[in-house]
Amino acid sequence: MRRLIRVVARYERTGDTAVVDHFMASLAMTARMESDPGYVMATAEREAPGEPRDVQDVIARIEARHRGDGT
Repeated sequence: MRRLIRVVARYERTGDTAVVDHFMASLAMTARMESDPGYVMATAEREAPGEPRDVQDVIARIEARHRGDGT
């Protein structure tokens, strides 16, 4: 609702219909996704957070993989 209010307010200030067109296209895309069984199934599953990792360790592993050293 907040986004809709901002879109309407901007339209009223500027008269620019592009913001309204973009908002409507976004709604249409969301409706199409919500009717796709694969999307619904993927978004229905909750992701559990993984264990915390040190950022430097993650970077080192990515670099090692890129060099071909393995992990």
